[in-house]
Amino acid sequence: MYKTFRYALLLIILGVSSCRGLVESPFTDTHRARAEDVFDDTVLSTSLAQILAWHQMNRTEIPDALNPGIDRASILAAFSDLHCQPTEELIQLWTWHNGTQYSPVPFIWYHDFLSVEDAISEYKQLTLNPLIVWGKNWIPIFSFQGEWYFVECYEEARVASPVGYLFLENTEVYYTYLSLTRMLETAAAWFQQGAVFWDSGLWGLGEDIKEVFEIHQKLNEGAQFPYHVE
Repeated sequence: MYKTFRYALLLIILGVSSCRGLVESPFTDTHRARAEDVFDDTVLSTSLAQILAWHQMNRTEIPDALNPGIDRASILAAFSDLHCQPTEELIQLWTWHNGTQYSPVPFIWYHDFLSVEDAISEYKQLTLNPLIVWGKNWIPIFSFQGEWYFVECYEEARVASPVGYLFLENTEVYYTYLSLTRMLETAAAWFQQGAVFWDSGLWGLGEDIKEVFEIHQKLNEGAQFPYHVE
């Protein structure tokens, strides 16, 4: 109910003028190949452990909000109507934890971690909405009020996908991370290096945007940081 209201409100604000033509993928075959080249399941699991440890250390709601992991067969079954296969890194992410329940604290920086059920539900809403242009094989993974980070699913199983970014108020879709694994490695680095930090006064996350940008660029050469930095 909350998500439906949020989308409706955003669309009222944006108006019919937000309707765009067919969108081009922000990824090239080179980007897709690069995503597979940098995939490392040890880096993925280590990054997730570091993110969780940071939340535990700062006593945020995330450790309690994380859903239990879901098995591979259930993930593949959830994708059966989409006629494409999730990547191995996406399967490993959801088998670790199947997203989060509602939490006032985001999982990474300021974005929520979607469960496979929420990801498929949002995918269907996005592809059916005439005011939003959404690729037929884009799977949203992290979201916040009209912003989505997404990966691709494929006709044949692949190891990894680059990560894209769409914001309803923009007219462009960006290639933002080399892969989902590299995105989580970047997020872990933000926490560990203090670029994103716990603000006890606000009971939320704060950031040094320049440090966030620099870490992103160091780990994601050739990808675009989607926010303005002075």
